[in-house]
Amino acid sequence: MALDRTWYNTLVDDDGSGVVGSVWDKADVDSLMDAVDSEIARLDTKQTTGAWTPTFSASGGSSGNVYGASQGYWVRMGDWVSVTGYVALTAKGTMSGNLQIGGLPFRGQTLTNSHSAGGAPWFYGFAAAYSSMAVRVDPGQLVIDVYGIKTPAGSMANVPVADVAAGSQIMFSVTYKTN
Repeated sequence: MALDRTWYNTLVDDDGSGVVGSVWDKADVDSLMDAVDSEIARLDTKQTTGAWTPTFSASGGSSGNVYGASQGYWVRMGDWVSVTGYVALTAKGTMSGNLQIGGLPFRGQTLTNSHSAGGAPWFYGFAAAYSSMAVRVDPGQLVIDVYGIKTPAGSMANVPVADVAAGSQIMFSVTYKTN
């Protein structure tokens, strides 16, 4: 997206001679506008967006899940990625371990502290009662780990797949650093 120069190209001097650009040194102004155009083009390539398909997966593996809905969107700015998504499970397949959301568009940073933070502001239909859920990108992986606090007063821990049921749904967002 370059600067619109239509207004600039029609400038006429103030002395009434009708000569375009006689009052301004258009060469200097052109070089300034070219520099701005160049920076806009550079920044346009730094931000990308897209859609992705999140899935319920598990740390010990999963197969055969059937989804009523699965949609996600991402924005990448340099090394930082923000993803949002919604997954609704119609039928639970074979799952073992802890609940994860798979299919991330970009791998998380490989450091143990992967600089990710996210939440699940809405969730429904789990076999256990949770008061809140949070998410974080698994370092070096293409999955999001899901954590929850069981009611009435529990501590934050991985959500075991035993708590996932047909009809489980989760809406989430997370921002993380990629390599």
